[in-house]
Amino acid sequence: MPSTQDFLQFDHIRDGVVILRGGDLRAILMVSAINFGLKSQEEQDAITYAFQNFLNSLDFDLQILIHSRKMNVDPYLKDLSARAERQDNDLLRTQTEEYIEFIRSFVSEANIMTKQFYIIVSFSGLKARQETGGVLSAASSLFGGSRRREVDIPQFAAGRAQLLQRVEFVAQNLHQVGLRATMLATEEILELLWRLYNPEAQESGSMPEIPVE
Repeated sequence: MPSTQDFLQFDHIRDGVVILRGGDLRAILMVSAINFGLKSQEEQDAITYAFQNFLNSLDFDLQILIHSRKMNVDPYLKDLSARAERQDNDLLRTQTEEYIEFIRSFVSEANIMTKQFYIIVSFSGLKARQETGGVLSAASSLFGGSRRREVDIPQFAAGRAQLLQRVEFVAQNLHQVGLRATMLATEEILELLWRLYNPEAQESGSMPEIPVE
């Protein structure tokens, strides 16, 4: 019976880079947001023109990912509850408890969502060979399965260097638009993938411990 990993498009996550089954590389950038609607007409035109020039200058593929999820305020409320228990002033303790109930009720009724924005930068040209057994990659540990494909380390290093050049190019151009872009590390990529593949579990718990390669 096929394992979960057999249906995934990637095999490894190494040094902040996702290695796909065929050997292609992907880097993931988390990008900040701007309130476009609050900008003046001149500012909106400048942003649109700069972003248009950025897209026209690309000679490689990009993917834009918008991840929406329900806001989890449980850790915040837990911290407030602990503060309330340590509060000696009865009035402040009561106000804190009322505030906790207000936040809990408001979030449950309003169904507040948070959004995170990502850009996925690609690089192709590597070849991977398939192996069975051995030490599992971080992605394998996350989704189960025993198959992995090995990429030659020097070849991977060369491909990663070219990928990082593209990442730097994207980050610089986004900065001109007023956006900040940060490349995700291996642990952050694992957390993002866990949230994408476990939308219900992420609202009630944290990501399990996963050995990183």
